[in-house]
Amino acid sequence: MANLSDESRTTLNHQLRIDEGNVLHVYMDSLGLETIGIGRCLATNGLSKAECDHLNLGVYTKQAVIDALKVRGITQDEADYLLSNDIDTAINSLFTNLPWTVSKPEMVKIILLNMTFNMGIGSLLGFHTTLGLIKAGNY
Repeated sequence: MANLSDESRTTLNHQLRIDEGNVLHVYMDSLGLETIGIGRCLATNGLSKAECDHLNLGVYTKQAVIDALKVRGITQDEADYLLSNDIDTAINSLFTNLPWTVSKPEMVKIILLNMTFNMGIGSLLGFHTTLGLIKAGNY
C-alpha cells in the first residue's frame, strides 16, 4: 500500500504475529470468540467469498465456514494470506477514517494500525483525546 512503507508493513506483520500467535485450527480467543490463524476472529470478521474460494472451502455462510475450518484447519500459507488481507483492511480503515494519519511518521502509523487490527476502527475512533494529541503531533 502506497501510504505505508514496505518496511513498516513488515514491522506490523511481525508485531501482529507476536501479539496474536499463530494457531492453524479454530480456537477460542481471550474473549471466547472463534478465531483462527494470526488473530482472524471468525465470529466477528468471518471470511470473504474470495477468501473462502482461496481456501477451497466450498461454503460461504459464517457458521458453515467456521464448521468447515473446525474440521480442516488452515495451512501456514493460508494463515499468512489471511493476515495480509487483515493488514490491508486495517490500512484501508485507518487511512479512510483518519486521513491525516497518512502524513504521520511510520512508527505512529504502525501503532495505530496495530490498534485498528486489534480493536477495529470503530473502537479506535472512540479515543478522541488520544487521537487529538496524535493529530497535533503530541506523541
